[in-house]
Amino acid sequence: MVPVAGGQIEWEGERINDVKSYNILRLGIGFSPEGRRVFPGLAVGENLKIGG
Repeated sequence: MVPVAGGQIEWEGERINDVKSYNILRLGIGFSPEGRRVFPGLAVGENLKIGG
């Protein structure tokens, strides 16, 4: 993961800037990279539904 350059990241009121990525996944937070154009004719939400 890319280190936080500034500010903070919160999830459900808790700061998670320094939480390890595998623990962030356990919180139910995932990552959906942009720019891969998997299904370029679909909107972001439609791509996520297909991927799910």
